[in-house]
Amino acid sequence: MSLDPGVADYLARVAAAVPPLTEPTPVARRNRMELIARRFPAPEDTVARGDAWIALPGRELAVRIYRPRPGTLPAIVYLHGGGWVAGSLATHDGACAALAQDADAVVASVHYRRAPESPYPAPNDDAYAALVWVAEHAEALAVDRARIAVAGDSAGAHLAIGCAIEARERGGPAIAFQLLVYPVVEPAFDTSSYLAHASSPTLTRDDAIWYWRQYLPESADDGSARRADARCARGIAPRPRRRRVARPAARRGRGARGAFRTGKRRGDARRGSVASARLPARRSVRGGGALRTVRTGSSGTRRIARMTIVTDPDPSPRKPPTPPREPASAYDPTGIDDGKGGIALGTRRPALRATAWIALVVVTVAIAALAWRTMERKAVELAYAEGVKALADGRPDDARVALDRAIAQRPEWGAAWRQRGFAAAKPADAIADFSKALALDGNDGDAYAARARAWMQSQVPAKAIGDLDRALAIAGASGTDPATVAAWRAERAAARTAAGDFSAALDDLRSVAAARGTPDDHRNLASALASGGDWQGARDAYDRAIAAAPQAQWFGERALVQVELGNDEAAGDDLERCARADPTCTQNFGALAGQRARDLGREPPPGAPR
Repeated sequence: MSLDPGVADYLARVAAAVPPLTEPTPVARRNRMELIARRFPAPEDTVARGDAWIALPGRELAVRIYRPRPGTLPAIVYLHGGGWVAGSLATHDGACAALAQDADAVVASVHYRRAPESPYPAPNDDAYAALVWVAEHAEALAVDRARIAVAGDSAGAHLAIGCAIEARERGGPAIAFQLLVYPVVEPAFDTSSYLAHASSPTLTRDDAIWYWRQYLPESADDGSARRADARCARGIAPRPRRRRVARPAARRGRGARGAFRTGKRRGDARRGSVASARLPARRSVRGGGALRTVRTGSSGTRRIARMTIVTDPDPSPRKPPTPPREPASAYDPTGIDDGKGGIALGTRRPALRATAWIALVVVTVAIAALAWRTMERKAVELAYAEGVKALADGRPDDARVALDRAIAQRPEWGAAWRQRGFAAAKPADAIADFSKALALDGNDGDAYAARARAWMQSQVPAKAIGDLDRALAIAGASGTDPATVAAWRAERAAARTAAGDFSAALDDLRSVAAARGTPDDHRNLASALASGGDWQGARDAYDRAIAAAPQAQWFGERALVQVELGNDEAAGDDLERCARADPTCTQNFGALAGQRARDLGREPPPGAPR
């Protein structure tokens, strides 16, 4: 099955902009998913966002609330995908905003705990806790308690099914609907499609097995229905019928014993199935409501699910419409006879003819205006995509030209201003563009961090510190990836050092070394500790840096610290290693070590000039 051209183009752009995984560890997979979300942001929207924290025993659970408009609305508890390992509120921000706007519903996106640090049943516990919290706080959230749905993609859809099952078993909140985007139902990795698409470009068979084992290690497989096993899914909230699309592993979960029946064929909620159906208009749902339609739509290159929830106060069945009759006369061309000769448009009632023409003109103008707005929006989105691609390809001038076209049509698009800031050649121009982006969206941590870099290039570290403080505050409230937080802390440490605030810079360096711990992080911490006279701490930090990536200069720096500690033999060893890697080491660090030893009233260490 061939890939959709739009999907193939998107995958090619991702491959060009984001390097592939070299070490498929949980942290690497998370970082790559976050990087893709930042490099390919969703279009701007007008959906209001707000973060909330659910107090649970021993922890807090972050939930981001999306509200398309005021008033009491239905609610959707959304659980993001990512193989239970990756994914976050940030990676699915655009999808949740689109779902809220198109479904005209409040969306609660859940930042559940992830494997392998928190395997099953931790993600399930968090998902169900969020569902209960939304139901219990329906009045405060201004949502209709009788119209709460669960939704998710991939692993998130698996957790959504688990929520529905658990709500049934525990007598929990009433779930009106399930929106499941290629859900994971059963760990059946030997189906024909898994074998045929074992090396697909998006998710390989080995990846799927690896993800499942992170979420549910063999020692934790207790057979509980909370795993959303399809055999336990009878009698839960309704789901839409499915439309299969071109995706690998399209037959995941085959043989669900009728739990996901579609027409005459027994379905299985296979991976690759996207919600696409029309439910009966008068189907009974808890609270007297009805889910009238569920279908898929598209906005640019992003596929979204559209769900309209309406109420139907009259549960009685309707009579089938009466079929048209044969025309009763020449004045009855529509086949509708009123008993008085019928109505012939334009023949017997001129007023009705004028009304029809007016309605036709109005509809034509509305369609033309809608088509114009659609073409204009597509042109703007295309210009934005061209600018982002040119920036990723290292063509900042072309990127700025394309982004100028997008901004000329949509000056309120904050993301376009931010991308143009990345393409700016001068720090002053970048600062102006990032400032405009932040004026439109003050919750953009990436824009604050980028403007801080421009301030550092302009040698204004005080303002860089302020911007990085705001970026880190936003990161703490939104659950930003830890690697990004560590990078911003390292940048703030450099800004604080440039501003002369060495104590605060040292705090940041300690935090970065503990969280990220690269050799450069340990070396930077060691250098800062040595500047402050903490020789023992500096030596320990140099030990960690050199153990991971020995470099000649670091041996020389550690030799100076060893002299301060009185370890002349260890200093001589470091000078010898430094000289073997770099012959000029004796002239530089050796001379400094010998002079410092003489200042302290001792003989120069071995390897230092006498």
